Amino acid sequence: TTIAGIIGGVCVGVAADRFYRRRFKSLLLFLFAAASVSFAWLTLSLPSGFDDRPLLPVADWSVTVAITVGGMFLGASAPLFLELAAEMTHPVPEGTSAGIITLVINAACLVVVAVSPYAPRLWMNTFLTFGLVGCTGLLVMVKEEYRRSTSEASCEAAPVYEDKFA
Repeated sequence: TTIAGIIGGVCVGVAADRFYRRRFKSLLLFLFAAASVSFAWLTLSLPSGFDDRPLLPVADWSVTVAITVGGMFLGASAPLFLELAAEMTHPVPEGTSAGIITLVINAACLVVVAVSPYAPRLWMNTFLTFGLVGCTGLLVMVKEEYRRSTSEASCEAAPVYEDKFA
């Protein structure tokens, strides 16, 4: 999934620059929804807390494709997410917003690692799917603002003062 995420990130980055300028939220919503569908497919292809038998026909290739495609969509969303955060938190430096987001992600991962020995094994894929659906819902509520781009555009448009007496 790491390689698929890298490939997805590069491909989606090119598409975002060409077709989704100042519309990162819509692309992120697509990526999160597609990852949710992919991991729902994975969840339904394996035994879960709902049923000991898979609800969909299972095959090794099906599970592999679901994991790879889900990883590709999640990997592709990471750079766009950081870019949108940098746009929305301007004039805060990009490194600060990225650092805070990375801290929150790592704290959430620490909680998952700490809780996972106590969580029922058959529910883990279900938790992942519902977590992605929940994050997609939270993303819907984000008000998209491009403060950095607007600021840079206004700086480029402003006339440069020339000192005629120097």
